[in-house]
Amino acid sequence: MSIEPVQAVEQVEAAPEEQNLSAAQYPDDQLPAEEAQEAEPAEALEPVEEQEPAIEAPDSWPKEDKDEFAALPRHQQEVIARRERERDAFVRQKAQEVVTIRQATENEARQAIAQVHRAHQAQLEQYAQRFEPQAPDVRLLQTGQEQDRALYYQMDAEYRSQIAQRDQAQREADAARLQAETIEKQHSQAHIAQELALLNERIPEWSDPSRRSKLLEELQSIGTELGYSSELMGQASAADLLALKTASEWRRKAAKYDQLNKAKMQPVRAAKSIPPAARSGAAGQGASPSRDVASTLYPNDVRR
Repeated sequence: MSIEPVQAVEQVEAAPEEQNLSAAQYPDDQLPAEEAQEAEPAEALEPVEEQEPAIEAPDSWPKEDKDEFAALPRHQQEVIARRERERDAFVRQKAQEVVTIRQATENEARQAIAQVHRAHQAQLEQYAQRFEPQAPDVRLLQTGQEQDRALYYQMDAEYRSQIAQRDQAQREADAARLQAETIEKQHSQAHIAQELALLNERIPEWSDPSRRSKLLEELQSIGTELGYSSELMGQASAADLLALKTASEWRRKAAKYDQLNKAKMQPVRAAKSIPPAARSGAAGQGASPSRDVASTLYPNDVRR
């Protein structure tokens, strides 16, 4: 009975020494990993959010407005930027419509004026052809009669007047023809410029001479397949070239689609090329294991 208290005292006295030894063996800054984690919990790393690219204010805005735009919340910036893009697109569309209407009006006006000059030319030429001046007979001057001499001078005056009227009508007809040709030339040049602008807008490679030459060869090939002669291809308008380019793109897509289908059908064709005997043998070999397994698992099954 007296021994147990002494051992308890010895254990109590030895406990501080073990604690001191543990503290000496592992200083505060060199605790084991598990104890260090328990002592000081590690801080959780916050996920880094990727910043979206900044939304720029419209270029036409002054600096003060751009600064206010930069201070707005992002969702408001997105709405404003989208509305600005829509407005710009609407303005460009309406401006293009105005240009198209103006060009069409100018073309119609030039054609109308040219037709007026052509009609005036035709009328003047018809008027000039009505004059058939006849020179007076010079023998009237040789008769010695004063009456014949007076008649000769009267007829000569009418002759000269008719010649002058005919020449004047012809000069006016020539002027009308020149004016009509000038207006028609202006109309042709304006039409060519409009066609070129349309091609440059709708076909980016058209402005590059080398790429344009290659494109024309491709369009010439498409046109030949569709029945266009070389003469018609030389007279092709911008609308015709755009239609041929669309047909070329359709043909290219169709060729890719055919190649894709051909690649997909290769396994099917390969399967069809296998002899029937080989296919039936393979099917028989695939069915026999199931029957063997059933007979092995259920040898006494009378339903088989």
